[in-house]
Amino acid sequence: MVAAACLVVLAAPAVAQSPKDGAIAVRQSEGIATVLDVDQQKRTVTIRSPDGGTKTLQVPPQAQNLDRVKKGDRFRVRYVESVVVGIRKGGEPASSDKEDVRVAPKGADPGGVVVRTQERAFVVDAIDSKNRSIAAHGSDGAVQAFTVADDVPLEQLAVGDRVAIRHTEAFAMQFEPQPAGKPR
Repeated sequence: MVAAACLVVLAAPAVAQSPKDGAIAVRQSEGIATVLDVDQQKRTVTIRSPDGGTKTLQVPPQAQNLDRVKKGDRFRVRYVESVVVGIRKGGEPASSDKEDVRVAPKGADPGGVVVRTQERAFVVDAIDSKNRSIAAHGSDGAVQAFTVADDVPLEQLAVGDRVAIRHTEAFAMQFEPQPAGKPR
């Protein structure tokens, strides 16, 4: 999610058409991440993201080059997130999950793309028209925040409405040697 595949997969959400019952909002970021820790047995990598935060990534079993990733490595990451918000009256949408993983072949520089799409039923808890976002909870009760596209008529949503939300994330990592940066 490797270089050519990254561009194809990551460009797709940015140009997707609006569906009949919703719209697509896209946030994209790119930058240099630093490896803070690697746990080979748990297959996790903790990174300092370009914005300074830390995130622990679960490395899919298909990734064959985890043994080449070391603490202190710096690499380029791209992250694309899109949200489709559609109002569904009179019923709950089907719940679905899809994951597509593409990784570098064994022996190549580490890298790959993971694209995850989830669709779930939510109940709207709060609406922030100024910032084009909603807070909603799913069947587990956990509240999540979602960015809403400009062409979704937020004025037609109300607290308590049941909506279907399709959330797609694409995360691409490409190992490119990077000069040492300033420590954070």
